[in-house]
Amino acid sequence: MIALIFFLSLLLGILLTKEYILCIVLFCCLLIICLMKLGKKSIKFLLITFALGTGLSFINITRDTPKVTGIVELAKDNYYIINSFGERLYVYEKRNEVNPGDILVLYGERTELNFPTLESQFDFKTYLNNKGVKAEFKVIKTVVKYHSIFKIKVYKEKLLSKFKNEDDIQFASSILYSDYDENDILNIPIHVTKLIRCGGFYINSTISFFTYFILIFIKNKKKSTILSIILCGLIFRRLIFNCVLAKCLVIKIYKWINKYKFNSKFSSISIYSIVGIIFLLINKNLAYNDSFIIGFLMPIFISIFINPINKKRNWKTKIQNALLSYLFFIPFELKYYYSIAPFSFLITLILSPIYKLLGILLLLCSIGIPLYQPVSIISFWSKGFNNILNLNRFEIFGYNKSCIWILLYYMIFVFLLYILLIRLKPLKFSIISVFSLTLLFKFIPFKNNQNNSVSFINVGQGDCCFIRKDNHVTLIDTGGSNYIDIAKDVLYNYCKKNKIYSIDNVIITHDDIDHCGALKNLNKYIKIKNVISVKEAFPIKWKDIIFNNYNQNEFGDDNEKSLVIGFNYVNKDFLIMGDAPISIEKTIIQTYANIPCDILKIGHHGSDTSTCQEFLNYLNPNEAIISVGQNYYGHPAKSVLERLIKSNIKTRRTDKEGTIVYTFKNT
Repeated sequence: MIALIFFLSLLLGILLTKEYILCIVLFCCLLIICLMKLGKKSIKFLLITFALGTGLSFINITRDTPKVTGIVELAKDNYYIINSFGERLYVYEKRNEVNPGDILVLYGERTELNFPTLESQFDFKTYLNNKGVKAEFKVIKTVVKYHSIFKIKVYKEKLLSKFKNEDDIQFASSILYSDYDENDILNIPIHVTKLIRCGGFYINSTISFFTYFILIFIKNKKKSTILSIILCGLIFRRLIFNCVLAKCLVIKIYKWINKYKFNSKFSSISIYSIVGIIFLLINKNLAYNDSFIIGFLMPIFISIFINPINKKRNWKTKIQNALLSYLFFIPFELKYYYSIAPFSFLITLILSPIYKLLGILLLLCSIGIPLYQPVSIISFWSKGFNNILNLNRFEIFGYNKSCIWILLYYMIFVFLLYILLIRLKPLKFSIISVFSLTLLFKFIPFKNNQNNSVSFINVGQGDCCFIRKDNHVTLIDTGGSNYIDIAKDVLYNYCKKNKIYSIDNVIITHDDIDHCGALKNLNKYIKIKNVISVKEAFPIKWKDIIFNNYNQNEFGDDNEKSLVIGFNYVNKDFLIMGDAPISIEKTIIQTYANIPCDILKIGHHGSDTSTCQEFLNYLNPNEAIISVGQNYYGHPAKSVLERLIKSNIKTRRTDKEGTIVYTFKNT
């Protein structure tokens, strides 16, 4: 218990800078537990551990030198992360031959991390920050001081070359090359694989397999166990270089020492807690990875609550264990997919032994034993997993990753388990009812009836304005891209997060892909009641909002025909310029004596073909929005930015801020 409390306090201390509300509440709970169970003396050590974790979270080693010497910690096909005496740097190098464990001397310069991230997409910069990487090192020259004897990438490429289908390659790779990596989590569709990977179950299964195999020749359980750990360590080290492997091996060694040297003095909870503390002291950034939390807290959670409740080992207890484990996992499931697979706890029971077997077969195949059957088995099961997923997954609208909701969820969940643990049956039904209602109210869109907002969604190099009145929505443009599915990956996910089930209107300013390219696919994912793209439809009245079009031009190219949409929403006037050029701006000035405008969506993504000084003087807006992404057009133009500064207009950009939201109270 003491080791667990210290582990949790250290973890909370490190996380304090990111989830301060959640951490403070949980730390107060720890203080109460210490006072009740361990007495006042333990509080001193608890505060010291928490302070240590908080101190670690503020340590950020940076050096500004053109030369970097360090060891490679992570190596992917197009980049690697190097640790230079505590400072971690991102290095981009296409088709590099770097392996974890290599020692390199790099010459170049440091720059800020800068990766374009669209709304609701995987945030690579945050991912790197969570690994302790704060800067990029642009390499001019590389000198290799030491080549690791373990050519992990070579072995990986050789093994995965046996698979022809991309899904099979991804599935096989997830088994052998998993890590405490949120990006890996995103790539695997079904939660059973994540639980097994985070726990390193296939590694433990392989160690057990070798233990029983060696036991045939050495009739000594003590010796066969330690030999199997050493053997598996050497085999795995040749194949993978990650914290899942390190955790499994360290815990196995610790359990061996505990059993044969200390007569099982330490509990499983203490062992996981002590190892967790060691890992965090070595690398504090592990605390920011959900897979680390799952990998350590899940077995602790099972040991505290599930095992005492289900002491009998039969099929009923296995189902209960799988169900409770899945309930623990639900916030992580929602975080990445905004959906749940309610029957996947049964799939876990059925498929986890097969998954472990596949892991062992792949390992044997990868070290040269000619077992090519796993290739066809993996192909079969990867297809099966995806088919099961399609039948088993339900979309959940409205999950917003709120730490308050997560805290409430786990507090009720733990309280329920405590009631079950002490067998207080009269309260059992009540607690289950409260727990179910908490989940239900989280996803019912009752808050939508009090939500008025205008959002300029970050769709990259494109336009999309999301106007929300209670639980109804009108879009002005949808964005679009030739490289990603904006409809599915951006707009649909944004609707799910905001509990929006249908779209009343989509207004298309003109027929450019970056303004309407996502429209066709968007209708596949969410119902669109009405599409408007012609001038004759205006003015449009929707709820208490009137949309006017200020460009009646019928001639010229698409940009010159672009709709210019103005509307008033909760005492603020918005003007959406589409891609209207300067010629249209001047026509508008001549046609209309006055157009009210508080917030101007700049025309043509800040191109110098739009937004003339005369037009800015005419409108005199308070703020200007530039919807822009990574591009080779030079948007936004320097001249346009200078005009906005000269006119004393606050400028906001989606490529800098992400999605820009204006929220208003109901009146």
